[in-house]
Amino acid sequence: EVFVARVKKDDAYWAVAAVMDITDRKVKEEKLVMLATMDGLTGVFNRRHFLLLAEQEAARSKRYNKDLFFLMFDLDLFKEINDTFGHETGDRVLQDFAAICTEGLRRADIFGRMGGEEFAAIVVEANEEEAMAVAERIRKNFAEKTISRDETERHLSVSIGISRLNPKTGSLEAAYAHADKALYEAKEQGRNRVVMASR
Repeated sequence: EVFVARVKKDDAYWAVAAVMDITDRKVKEEKLVMLATMDGLTGVFNRRHFLLLAEQEAARSKRYNKDLFFLMFDLDLFKEINDTFGHETGDRVLQDFAAICTEGLRRADIFGRMGGEEFAAIVVEANEEEAMAVAERIRKNFAEKTISRDETERHLSVSIGISRLNPKTGSLEAAYAHADKALYEAKEQGRNRVVMASR
C-alpha cells in the first residue's frame, strides 16, 4: 500500500509518501476467504457457498429462461468403506471423487460438497441429454476406481440424481428436492446409476 500526502513548506508543495508491505495481511485474508467458502478436505466449495452460487445461477436461469440442472451425488456404501478400510482411506476416496467431478464438469458448472459423502453440482446452459452425459461420465470414471487393504479389494461407485430447474419459477429448493428424490430412486434401483427426476 502507498500513502501520499501533500505538504506545504516555504511556499512550496512537497509530496510525502509511505510504502507498506501488506503481503502477510493479504495472505491471511485469502486464507479466511478459503475457510469461509471451501471444504477443507476436498478443496471444493462448501455447502453454504455452493448454495449461494446456485441461488445466483437459479435467478439468472429464471431471468434469461435458460435451462439449469441440479445434480446430487452420494457415494455408495461409504460407511462400509470407512469401517472396512479406515477413515484415512475414506478421506482419500472423497478427495478422489471431488477431483473426478472437477475434471468431469464444465468450467461454467458449479460443484460443492454438501457434507459427509454427499456432493452437488449445477450444470448450466445445458439440455437434458448433456446433463445426463456429464453425470454418466462422472459415474463411469469413479466406477473405474478401486481401493484395497490386505486381501480385500473393492470397486467404488456413486449414485446420482438429476432434476431440471424450472426457469419459470426459478425455485432452487424444488430442484434440490427433486434431485434428492431421484438420488433415492437410484439407490433403490441398485446404486451405481444416474436417475433423472420425472417432471
